[in-house]
Amino acid sequence: MSTEKKPLRAPPGEAESRQAVSADRVYAQVESDLLADSSAQQPGVLVGIPAYNEANTIESVVADALAYADEVVVVDDGSSDETAQLAKAAGATVIVHPENRGYGATIQTLFTRAHETGASYLVTLDGDAQHDVSDISTLVEACDDSDASVVIASRFLGGSRSSIPLYRQFGLAVVNGLSNLAIRLRGGSTTISDTQSGFRAYDATAIETVADAENIGLGMDASLDILFHVVSHGHSIAEVPTTINYNVEGSSTHNPFIHGFSLIRSIAVEFTRMRE
Repeated sequence: MSTEKKPLRAPPGEAESRQAVSADRVYAQVESDLLADSSAQQPGVLVGIPAYNEANTIESVVADALAYADEVVVVDDGSSDETAQLAKAAGATVIVHPENRGYGATIQTLFTRAHETGASYLVTLDGDAQHDVSDISTLVEACDDSDASVVIASRFLGGSRSSIPLYRQFGLAVVNGLSNLAIRLRGGSTTISDTQSGFRAYDATAIETVADAENIGLGMDASLDILFHVVSHGHSIAEVPTTINYNVEGSSTHNPFIHGFSLIRSIAVEFTRMRE
């Protein structure tokens, strides 16, 4: 079975929507059955990992994360490799999307899982071993010790350690600037240094808010949509420094131009909503 790694893709277009309906029904039943079977666990800290073809790293990420979590949940987004089997063998609860649905869809599944199990905190991180899992405790403690409902692991705060390529730094600076403008117009008072970090902790109130949201995109722009959504519902956001390892073999890569376009589109949609 191939272990070739690909980025999480966007959901099918309109021409494929009819074919996707049956897959959605299967996925909904899989998710529903799994949630019903384990809703009584009520984990304090649930670590959620969206994964697509992460067979090279998922075992080690799950094993390391289990030291800081009451439950680790991996959402396998239609992988063609052994991501799901390896994650389960490492001790994770695994939810499978029969077909690739996109990064935002996996995040929504994680919020649903955290909400249904009554988790006190949801910590999301990637499955490619770029994140330092020991920061899970730092994120949860910051969430617990402050009035912030969301805490982001930032690559740009003092004390952070990450060698971000220059072209990516420039693109992130543009996205961060526009995103913070939208957040301030939504009533947020904190300037976020890393709006694109997927390494985040959410408390129970933020989990409930996002789990009920209907305006979170299915693609990579979901990371911004969530921030806009929680700010518009009165939640505060904080950050802590983190370490990112960009030298991991087989780590996730996304076309920077396509990714950047999707983020700018998400920001434009948010500005349009504020004008309505």
